[in-house]
Amino acid sequence: MTDGEMSRKAESLCSGLIAEEGFETVEVKLEKGFGGRMLVFYIYSPDGVSVNDCERVQNRIEPVLDEADISEGRPYFLSVSSMGLDRPIRTPKDYLRLKGKEISLKLYAPDAVDGKKEFIGTIGDCTEEKVTLLTRGGSREFMLKDVAVSKQTI
Repeated sequence: MTDGEMSRKAESLCSGLIAEEGFETVEVKLEKGFGGRMLVFYIYSPDGVSVNDCERVQNRIEPVLDEADISEGRPYFLSVSSMGLDRPIRTPKDYLRLKGKEISLKLYAPDAVDGKKEFIGTIGDCTEEKVTLLTRGGSREFMLKDVAVSKQTI
């Protein structure tokens, strides 16, 4: 089983349990770290995610992952973490989750309207293809395929 397959299987097995605990599964990744591989679940709640929340979710999903033997006997460490405030915004769902929040957005190439590559504004809306940013200069739409990176401003 590839790392991607393992991550997808883990997410499929555990997302419902995580939702029962009151959290959304944002991403599941198999990362390489000190001492081996680490399966990391990133979770979200509009009310925030505490260390105790992460521990509670980890204790809930660990037996399910062990029972399913998702690693096919290969060792791994399990970690549950919040998304973090400085996590890149990647998907339309990420943008919608942060609707009304201020973000910084960088484009791959200068914008055709004013030649700028970097913008700061509040997320107005987002579809599968574009995000609307409310900037000091007015409302601007950006195609998601043109966005190199965006993050919530702190």
